Amino acid sequence: MNNLDKKTKRLHDDATIYQKRELKSEKTKLSEMNIKEKLSYFKTYYAVKTFFTLLILLGVSLTLYSMLKPKVKPVLYVVAINSSIDNDLVTKLEEEISGLLDIDDMEKVIIDNTFYIQNNEEGLETSDTAINQVKLTTFIAAREIDLIIAPEGVFSQYVKSDFFINLEEQLPNDIFVSLSEQLYFGKVEVDYDDDPNFNETKPYGIMLDNLSYYENTDFPDGEKRILGIVANSPHKDNSISFIRHVFEK
Repeated sequence: MNNLDKKTKRLHDDATIYQKRELKSEKTKLSEMNIKEKLSYFKTYYAVKTFFTLLILLGVSLTLYSMLKPKVKPVLYVVAINSSIDNDLVTKLEEEISGLLDIDDMEKVIIDNTFYIQNNEEGLETSDTAINQVKLTTFIAAREIDLIIAPEGVFSQYVKSDFFINLEEQLPNDIFVSLSEQLYFGKVEVDYDDDPNFNETKPYGIMLDNLSYYENTDFPDGEKRILGIVANSPHKDNSISFIRHVFEK
């Protein structure tokens, strides 16, 4: 064994002896302590360890609870783009529609007014608009959204992209007839080879100018607000109930 190896072994042996002495010393200390001193000792040396252990257990428990608890299920999801519905009206409508649909504690009505989509005729987008466009299309692809309320400029672009259902085919006849003067017509610009009538002008939206909810409301962009039922809405019946309710007020 060379000198370096001997030196390394000696250092290791010294450290081991020191550890044993330290452990023995701690045991000796404990045996010499009274109950009050032992309690103080444990608080000093183990309180932090106990705290972090409890913190980890709490985190694990909360994670498991979040994963296993029953999920509240949306029964209607309305997206109101560019503050088409303000916060006070969001609260009011969510309460009214929840009562109308007679939902239970595990169901909810969502009116989401956090989306901002800039309508730029030159096709330029801000970063916020791009993010919100991606978010919106992702939600639609996942069949999360039922209704969209948007300024006319934004709504017309979504009509062209075939976001909405033809209201003539979806609305009950009494509603469709009563809203005939408020219907918004547009054309889909997506080419479908199996549908020769895809680009015909059809009623895809309802203009909200005359709603009592919007009385004395001036939008900063000066545009009309239009409502449409998303083509793959999972809650079309509830969407119709929403439309009937807001136009009967």
